[in-house]
Amino acid sequence: MFKTILPYLIPTATAFISWVFAFFYYRKERKNDLSAKLFEQLDDLSNKYIELNSKYVSLHLQMGKLQKENNRLKNAIKEIKPDFILEKEKEK
Repeated sequence: MFKTILPYLIPTATAFISWVFAFFYYRKERKNDLSAKLFEQLDDLSNKYIELNSKYVSLHLQMGKLQKENNRLKNAIKEIKPDFILEKEKEK
């Protein structure tokens, strides 16, 4: 009985083993491709983060300058406003 099954068993076992090796090889290659894509996306995201962070810093500096200018103008208005009110009272 073993002699009748052996011719069929060897090619079947060989095919199964080669299928298992091919499956693991394909899986490994697929993981390598996915990891390469992941590193590429990570690099792109880090570049975008650096760009956005630099824009944020420049906008923050501009906001500080504009706040200083705004405070200076508010103080100038506060100084001019009492004189303007006195002039209106004189006209009345």
